[in-house]
Amino acid sequence: MDRFLNEIKKKVQHYAENGVTIPINETMLRKLLQVKKIEQVEVTHAAILDQMIRIDGTFTKMRIPVKYSIYLEPAHTEDRTIYFRLRRTAPLDASWIHKKIFNRPPYFSIDGDLIGFHMEVIKQMQHIPVGKVDTFYTENGKIQVVLKA
Repeated sequence: MDRFLNEIKKKVQHYAENGVTIPINETMLRKLLQVKKIEQVEVTHAAILDQMIRIDGTFTKMRIPVKYSIYLEPAHTEDRTIYFRLRRTAPLDASWIHKKIFNRPPYFSIDGDLIGFHMEVIKQMQHIPVGKVDTFYTENGKIQVVLKA
């Protein structure tokens, strides 16, 4: 029994010191972006690249579908929110597209060129009610979010 309790104590201590890493893959990100239907804007693909996220889709202007790509790079964390900086939008830089996609509480927020991804809406984060996001990084097609107490 003592050995079992010591093992649990070691694991708790390890997670307290090193944090808990929660991976967010491209499918999870795309589904999160598609949770609510956005009028005139469709998100079709989300790719997690090396130090960059690319979101692809189409928007309709005057009944003409136009493809777009939005590029985001990691910025910082605050509480249980990860922030990305808007790098560019192709083929044109239309702030109305950014607002339509990212001004959607409780999932996302936008402030200038900062896009907030609110982690409380992700199922894995809901199972861990304590801790704040310490850091995050992109790796192997995933956003690795590290929670610490």
